[in-house]
Amino acid sequence: MTAALVYESVTKYYDDKLAVDGLTLDVEPGNVFCFLGPNGAGKTTAIHMLMGLKHPSSGDIKINGVSVASRHIGAERKRIGYLAEDPKLYDFLTGAEFVDLIAKLYGRDSRSSRGAEYLQRFGLGKDADRVIRGYSLGMKKKTALAAALSFDPDILVLDEPTGGLDVYGAREVKAVIREAVDADKTVFFTTHILELAERLADRIAIIAEGRLVASGSLEQLREAHGSPDATLEDIFVGVAGPGIEA
Repeated sequence: MTAALVYESVTKYYDDKLAVDGLTLDVEPGNVFCFLGPNGAGKTTAIHMLMGLKHPSSGDIKINGVSVASRHIGAERKRIGYLAEDPKLYDFLTGAEFVDLIAKLYGRDSRSSRGAEYLQRFGLGKDADRVIRGYSLGMKKKTALAAALSFDPDILVLDEPTGGLDVYGAREVKAVIREAVDADKTVFFTTHILELAERLADRIAIIAEGRLVASGSLEQLREAHGSPDATLEDIFVGVAGPGIEA
């Protein structure tokens, strides 16, 4: 079975600063894969390279077996619903207009788009016809998530999906991830909430200073840590905490 997402020895420099260092990992279809690391570890850069917002300095990334350097990669990226950590929306569109626009860009008309359904679900039904400029950060995040889900993507790439959300919104994000797995979709997400990773992820990768320092299921990470009862926080601090050489 072809992996949904693959990083093959991916390195990224910004001038002389090394942001991602030889990252190699694969995300199997139908799995929830959590990508963890301290602030500045390279997680968002790795996602930006996946989504074509930045280009690797070396190595390759593949989506469903297709290289991001291929001229055919656009078709594969249209199968991904992407939520940025700090989503940039069109301030003078309404929430409903923005979600409808994204669905159309991904080949769905208004009748087949699920955007309105998700806006309602995320508690934005009464605000859907207001311009985004007046939205709070949490409302913008929910609108961007509704847009990412509007065209029923096969893969979800979520960068800090619960960041800036209230308890209700965070709960709905968790439900969306569970529903995606139940529908055999693939979820690749980052989070600073280790409990979220512990509860939802089939596999976890931890990077520090741009390098992969641990990867596997929670049980495998516990075994490598030498403690069957270790929490993910224990493991994270052990491999990526202050003073740890990446």
